[in-house]
Amino acid sequence: MRLCAICAQENKTCCVSRDILLSAGDLERIAVHTGAADFFELRKPTSPEYLDQDDDPNWNHYTLFADGSRRVVKHGSPGICWFLTARGCLLPEQVRPLVCRLHPVEFTEQMITGLSRECPAEHLPENETLLTNLEMDLDLAELCRQQLYAELRQETLRRSAKQPDQKRTGKSKECTGSAGYLPGSMGDAANCRQRPWPVR
Repeated sequence: MRLCAICAQENKTCCVSRDILLSAGDLERIAVHTGAADFFELRKPTSPEYLDQDDDPNWNHYTLFADGSRRVVKHGSPGICWFLTARGCLLPEQVRPLVCRLHPVEFTEQMITGLSRECPAEHLPENETLLTNLEMDLDLAELCRQQLYAELRQETLRRSAKQPDQKRTGKSKECTGSAGYLPGSMGDAANCRQRPWPVR
């Protein structure tokens, strides 16, 4: 049995009780696929551990807005991802947020650093690894990691370029969110979308 199914039975999946970060590219891809623009919100991290990013010093700069909030998927029921259904994720793999496609791979801006200890590896069948159980490919994960940081850096640069104008007008256009957000700039995630993904 896949670990995702075991976690689902115990109601402890990675889609529950966590904030799922959305890059601007994620926002655009999901909005185009769903035709909706109400699936995200700005929320400040509740865990002090999130702000402790010594091994990835640019992460907070890339992901936090001026008020300390970040763009994340809304929660449907308390703590449950907006897109989680009884049959798993509502989104096809190529549209899911990049951080979801990377999980349980851990990473920094420079490299993949390992695998999360959150997955219950004690349930793995004998002689089966976490990656084989989840049908994950580290080469593909590396492409997703590179795409995630490219999108984060691009949005940060665009936001920085807007700041002088915002200071003059007193208005901010950060994170309004629509299918046209950063039009044409993020592509269709072609580099990291080909692996079949188990339903969670």
